[in-house]
Amino acid sequence: MSQYENSPAPHASAGGLGGGLPPAPFGGLPQHPHHPQAPQRVQPAPAQPDRHTAGQATTPVAPVAPGAPAAPGGSPFGAPGGVLPLPPSGQPNEGLGKGLSDETKRSVMTLLELIGDDESSEVILNGPNEIMCKVAGARYHVEEIKFGDAETYHQVLNDYVLSYTDTADRIDGVNMLVEGQMELPSGHPGRPPMLARVHILCPPLVTFAKVTLAKKSRTDFTLDRLAESGAMTSNMAEWLKVVALGRITTVVSGPTGAGKSTILQAMTHHFDQNDRVILIEDTPELRLPIADTVYLCSTSLKPGARPEDVVSTEWLVKAANRMRMDRIIVGEVRGAEMAEWLIAANSGAEGSATTVHADSPRRALDKMLALATKSPTSGSESTLRREIAATVQLIIQAGLVDGRHRITQIEEISNQVRLETGVIASTTLFEFDRSLGRHVVRHRPSDDLMNLLRQRGVSVNTAWFAGAV
Repeated sequence: MSQYENSPAPHASAGGLGGGLPPAPFGGLPQHPHHPQAPQRVQPAPAQPDRHTAGQATTPVAPVAPGAPAAPGGSPFGAPGGVLPLPPSGQPNEGLGKGLSDETKRSVMTLLELIGDDESSEVILNGPNEIMCKVAGARYHVEEIKFGDAETYHQVLNDYVLSYTDTADRIDGVNMLVEGQMELPSGHPGRPPMLARVHILCPPLVTFAKVTLAKKSRTDFTLDRLAESGAMTSNMAEWLKVVALGRITTVVSGPTGAGKSTILQAMTHHFDQNDRVILIEDTPELRLPIADTVYLCSTSLKPGARPEDVVSTEWLVKAANRMRMDRIIVGEVRGAEMAEWLIAANSGAEGSATTVHADSPRRALDKMLALATKSPTSGSESTLRREIAATVQLIIQAGLVDGRHRITQIEEISNQVRLETGVIASTTLFEFDRSLGRHVVRHRPSDDLMNLLRQRGVSVNTAWFAGAV
């Protein structure tokens, strides 16, 4: 869960860089409507049977009538042990959850409430009786949720998780991987739904389906809001606004769950509203506040799929080059598409952006080089280094500091490559000093970068870099 705040927030948001609660002590957990007692930290789950039965997709248990009141405490799904919610279509379907016991129905209710709870940022299911949630950076075993056996477990996933996910795939003994975006309605007028990225490894690859639900914030974060939460200083936020408006090509780097997409989403609020933006992702996550945004989704090669049915991110980036774009955003680069993104961003699409998994700006540059070399059309390593140096102008490093999300570094990338070492020159502008426990200014932007921003009609307040070397 996001923990950017310096102090607890009464209504924390799931995922990204938003508010959170301080880490709970061992054995403790903030009280939730679905947790009458604080569950313990992750404990080994009870032994599971060796057999498994892949649950068949059934029609979405006797649903609650339209307009039924929400349960006390704000739950959109009625009181535990009550009737289960309508399928996403909003129409009753008598086959949904057929044969489920009352105890299982209560577990389904608790699971849906857990997914819809703003204080949990992840929900993980490893088996029928092994369900975890992540709150304020700590994982807990939710003992109230038990589905007994594999058949019931997989039926619940098909009926009450995948029915709210934008995929027709089900756990059926054929599909080994199911992915998509879950949209769980809040049940309250005017309150956005809960969005979560769904990743499920299915039998026969595993005995029990392994489910990872990575939740997103209900509300869109802005750079100012991230600064207020302590993710960065207000001066850093103002600088990133200038970077976005001034079309500075940017890479957001960080480990899994560091909030890379949240930072990138916040920066898009400061793009030119007349821009035409091509957004390419493998799982839809970003929603840009730009009218002319083209959303493209790539597919991966799953077990049993035909290679000719796959639309790769690399292919989509190539196709985007003919779409008269002003900027191209790739949600995350993982392979040869890095080389194509560099070409696109350095061929008129200034201000393009992407994210990469790395734990420092220097490692991010190395990762970009390694990924770009996977392209069959890429040049030599030295050529790629020059291409990276000429294209990428800024790296924003996201990370976790003592369990809290921070922008740990903002690095300006020079267009120079040192001949003797082949290292791309860079300068740290802002950094989170762990010994001081706060962000500090290290250096001012280069004259070349400042002049480029002025040429593009964007002014920079030099006071943002007061105290720099």
